[in-house]
Amino acid sequence: MTLRARLTAAFLAVVLGPVLLGAVFVGMTVTAVNRARAVERLDRASGAVRGALDALCAQLRADATTAALAGQRPSGFTVALRDAADRPVRTGDGTPPPPWAVCGQSGRPGAYTALAARAELHNPAGRLVGYAYAVRPVDNALLDQLTDVTGGAAVTASGAGGPYERRVEGPLPLAVSVPVPTTPVLLPVLLGVVLVAAVGAVAAAWWLARGTTQPLAELAAAADRVAEGDLSTRVPVRTRDEVGRLAATFNRMTREMQSYVAALTASRDQLRGQLGLLGDTLSSTHDLQRILDVILQTARAATGAESGAVLLLDDEELVGPGIRIPVGVGLLGSVAGTGVARRGRVGRDGPILAPGEPA
Repeated sequence: MTLRARLTAAFLAVVLGPVLLGAVFVGMTVTAVNRARAVERLDRASGAVRGALDALCAQLRADATTAALAGQRPSGFTVALRDAADRPVRTGDGTPPPPWAVCGQSGRPGAYTALAARAELHNPAGRLVGYAYAVRPVDNALLDQLTDVTGGAAVTASGAGGPYERRVEGPLPLAVSVPVPTTPVLLPVLLGVVLVAAVGAVAAAWWLARGTTQPLAELAAAADRVAEGDLSTRVPVRTRDEVGRLAATFNRMTREMQSYVAALTASRDQLRGQLGLLGDTLSSTHDLQRILDVILQTARAATGAESGAVLLLDDEELVGPGIRIPVGVGLLGSVAGTGVARRGRVGRDGPILAPGEPA
């Protein structure tokens, strides 16, 4: 994996990680809030249905009592008469067939055709002779009426067993359900935010990685060219950060190397010229003084010295024009005796000059 790919991946992990975690957290929080609201709606709807059933049962009891006392048929309900053994005696028109759910009694699971309330019938002697029932059919009209009081929940005679459904305790086995909470607007918004953040993070990561790795790639290519001998190579300095300072240092290094190589080349050419001159002189003349002069000039040119002298070894002495120095004595005698060159200042970095040595 390249450096640019590693930098891009690291930047995406740093940027997209918190964004994704935040989106997941928001989604979970909103889902939990929606569920809590659904449960709250379910509680309110169940209470409203129980209250409506209690009111309906109270009205049915009142109508049944009225029918039992006056023998009248209340409007809106069907009245049925039964004997003391609770066997049918007379049933009004449109009375649903049993089974009926009786107010005040807990209904068992099953399908009931009507909700009923009964009142006892007594003869003048006070003996129980039968029952009067006020009956309300369990039909779509009743379920719609109960649904209206819930404020949006659905009331059914038999539930579907969904996650947001509740059984209503009472004579009728009713079920109240609310829709499964959804976030049709939030989820697309979260998805859009994550996608926008991802695109922006990828673009920013690519730009930052490119801005970091491109100077390094240019520097590596320039180093390859320098290694191949092209000392005129320079790296463009694009920034003032660490990479920019590295590029400036590389350029300064190549300039100094180019200067050093140029100086060495000039010295080599000069030395080659002087050695050529020395060879030509040695091959073309037998004049010792001429040869010594050429040797001195060549040595001065090769070392960059301002002046010098050539001395000849005669037995154990160095001999020159007006100079005679024993080997091993003074500066020149010690160099001739040991064969080790000396450099420095006379009297401070080396031996004291012998009498007759040139100052």
